[in-house]
Amino acid sequence: AEGGDQFGGGTKKFPWNGDADKVQAAKNKMDAGFEFMQKMGIEYYCFHDVDLCEEAATIEEYEANLKAIVAYAPGDYRFEVVDTPRAGEGEMILKVEACGICAGDVKAFHGAKSFWGGDGNPPYIKAPMIPGHEFVGRVVEIGDKVKGNWKIGDRICPEQIVPCGECMFCKTGRHWMCEKHDLFGFQNNVNGGMAEYVRLTKEALPYLVPADMPVEKAALIEPYACAFHCVDRAQPKTTDFVVQSGAGTLGLGMIGALRQANPKCLVVLDMNDERLEKSKGIWGGYRHESGERRCGVQD
Repeated sequence: AEGGDQFGGGTKKFPWNGDADKVQAAKNKMDAGFEFMQKMGIEYYCFHDVDLCEEAATIEEYEANLKAIVAYAPGDYRFEVVDTPRAGEGEMILKVEACGICAGDVKAFHGAKSFWGGDGNPPYIKAPMIPGHEFVGRVVEIGDKVKGNWKIGDRICPEQIVPCGECMFCKTGRHWMCEKHDLFGFQNNVNGGMAEYVRLTKEALPYLVPADMPVEKAALIEPYACAFHCVDRAQPKTTDFVVQSGAGTLGLGMIGALRQANPKCLVVLDMNDERLEKSKGIWGGYRHESGERRCGVQD
């Protein structure tokens, strides 16, 4: 368990050859620690027979490696075992519960030049790296001087961008325009969530996720936050006629955000009738025109 001393974990050795009371006290601490780790979903190993074990089981011993997707080049994504990240000053480690696949991840896999470079574009991806920025996980390690009142077991979803905090945009409250513009899952200094564990650097922007939120919904927090941000920047008014082009995951999120803004009329365009039906459920009043046009007019 984090810190070691609280539950008797870490690298602390117990006096197995001491008196019976000390041995029992040590075992009680270990049992409490293992129960806590089990609740947090952390794998552990232990021999309860004191003749077979001289030291408490540690995360360091049994979590030294993790399974992850590692991207080396377009189409060259490998399932590998890599070193488990550890929390430095101001950092936290999450055990990943789920990670979504963004359209950006798909484009990167297929070699989009905007990510890998080419045609005058410098490479944005720093490979080899672990992809994935739509993730949610639980805190399993906390470094020194972490900002906020985070604790072991907290459930977190961070923003996809990891702003530098130093550029003009960051200093004027527009961190999403950060000049450095690191994103989880595109640079190897901020590896992403397609792994068992992920490190939140000190620049990361974490948000607490309700413990009882189903993981299927928690995994949608980041993309729906992007959808809300888009509508928020557009500042639609109740007198506006709004056209929403596309009703995929982000488009449906935008329709939900637009519903709160209550524009005079909303037109949703999509080539997929099923998506238009979903938008109907989000908005309410709806007229569906299928065929060549395939648009939903909502007012």
